[in-house]
Amino acid sequence: MKLFYAAGSPYARIIRVVLRETGLIAQIAEEEVTLRDPNSTLLAYNPGGKVPSLQLDNGTILNESLLVLLYLDTQHGGRRLLPMDGSDGWKILAETGRAYAFLDAVTVWNRELRFGLKAPGVIALETARAERAADAFEAALGDGHYQGPIDAGQIVLGAALENTARRHKIWGVAPGPAAPLGLSRRDRAAPLLHRDGAARDRGLRRLVIRPWASLALALLPGGISATPSPRSAHRAQGA
Repeated sequence: MKLFYAAGSPYARIIRVVLRETGLIAQIAEEEVTLRDPNSTLLAYNPGGKVPSLQLDNGTILNESLLVLLYLDTQHGGRRLLPMDGSDGWKILAETGRAYAFLDAVTVWNRELRFGLKAPGVIALETARAERAADAFEAALGDGHYQGPIDAGQIVLGAALENTARRHKIWGVAPGPAAPLGLSRRDRAAPLLHRDGAARDRGLRRLVIRPWASLALALLPGGISATPSPRSAHRAQGA
């Protein structure tokens, strides 16, 4: 099997962390591709040009990170990252959905801020949506969610926080030091992150990622290979 990914995509990052947490990385090759590029090698496999895209051994292509995650969760022998039998009261499924809502809201908001056509109404709408999603996320943290052994919800949340820390210019997100890929095997029961109360009191949203939460920092561009990424080369050519 082969996974097509872009280093900057938080959705592809979710699947790359899944591969390492489950050990499936030993069975699946990874190929970095360019996005929004008419000459991207990805288009021969996925005309929609989206990552992650997973090519199965029989040639079938799966895309959309949640669907790829669900498939991969059937391919390893360990504990399920996203139980679909209700054995946990559907807790992880709900947490994963909430984390995806947070990721989607911040991603769209950031895209509007960076590339939008200066449409105040659209930016205000996306700002409000992102704030609502973040409020729900913070309330969930306060209620003790996103703790315990690594699961799909924590992985999606980690990708969302990493993407926010790297790209977002309004909220402050302070990551801890870089760590090995995936979560460290120790301290897995500790909370994923804590809130900076002083910043919150000043009207700012500042989420401080705990140093051990390496899933939020894993797979940074250039963090796996020292070779230039295809995206960097594509930009260098003036694309």
